[in-house]
Amino acid sequence: MNKIISLEGIRGLCCFIVIIDHCVNIFMPSLRFTGTEGVKGEILRVIALSPLNIVYSGLPSVYIFFILSGFVLSFKYNNNDDKILISGVIKRYFRLAIPILVSMMFIFMIYKVSGHITGKGFGLSLVTAIKQAIFMSSDGDRVLYNYPLWTIPYEIYGSFLVFSLLAIFGRSNIRLPIYLICLLLSVNTFYSMFIFGLIISDLSSRKNININRIFLSIMFFLGILFISTPLPRDGVETGIGIYSYVQFILGDNASKNYDIMQKIGCPLIFVSLFYSIKARSFFESSLFQFLGKISFSAYILHAGILSAIKNLADWHGISNNFISFLILSALSISITILISVPFERFIDIPTIRYTNKISKHLTNMSFNKKIEKQQPTT
Repeated sequence: MNKIISLEGIRGLCCFIVIIDHCVNIFMPSLRFTGTEGVKGEILRVIALSPLNIVYSGLPSVYIFFILSGFVLSFKYNNNDDKILISGVIKRYFRLAIPILVSMMFIFMIYKVSGHITGKGFGLSLVTAIKQAIFMSSDGDRVLYNYPLWTIPYEIYGSFLVFSLLAIFGRSNIRLPIYLICLLLSVNTFYSMFIFGLIISDLSSRKNININRIFLSIMFFLGILFISTPLPRDGVETGIGIYSYVQFILGDNASKNYDIMQKIGCPLIFVSLFYSIKARSFFESSLFQFLGKISFSAYILHAGILSAIKNLADWHGISNNFISFLILSALSISITILISVPFERFIDIPTIRYTNKISKHLTNMSFNKKIEKQQPTT
């Protein structure tokens, strides 16, 4: 189970990289610009066009979230717990939807308070907040007010994909070739990352795989190089510097190149961390376990906090510079953590317990009925 504990730490780190990414987007997107002149411009250029940019690159973390989900959702089944399929399907949506609904109520309230103070509202109605929590998407609205929720439908459908593959092929001797075929067929989608996590989970349950430390280090640094390929954005150059090889090999389509690099780099990162004893020990530390513990709460709460603070900062006329960016980001992250701790304790954990209890009851009923049907009549 130590490997699972370390994965919780990886999830925590990834979550807060996403939050930093959103801080940059809201408070100072120019930090990514590569065309700024002077010393400041050269520093920003070095960061943006080197692996240092992973500090504020949130999308690779999302890919790793999906790999983690594929791994964790299949872990118990691959370790001979067949009931996890039924219970997982029963509880998956509600395990996510209940905390998300509460987070949308929280965002609705702070938007109202912020709008009342500044006179600049966000246009979020109570009906829209509830609707977006239930559907976890904009559902035809102009904007997704809790914008990190764009990943949740992928989590739902990706989970069901994993459960389906396990139910149909999970005990088959040819399951790995089938998983690989499914991986190749879905390679142009986010769902390929769920299947990759499923494959690693299956392999880890079969036998203890030892990978040479030097090879793991090579995988890690290659993964870092690949996932730090600059995301095409306004004001950001791509296909130059150390990343010119990407354009040379893959062509001029920067968006497609970025996606390919993530699909290669994130699995490399995951494998290198998962099989490294030092990495597991690092992510099992109390700090990363704490971040992992509150990560889901922080993920679904932080967007509202950042937007409200940005609204108040603009109202106060706070200048847009690096110092204000650091202060506003530190304030946003601190408030997110402070609110995420009680949210995790009083909303997220009770939701997990409640959905586990209901799904366990329904699963046992299903298995008992199956056993009754199999018993011969007298």
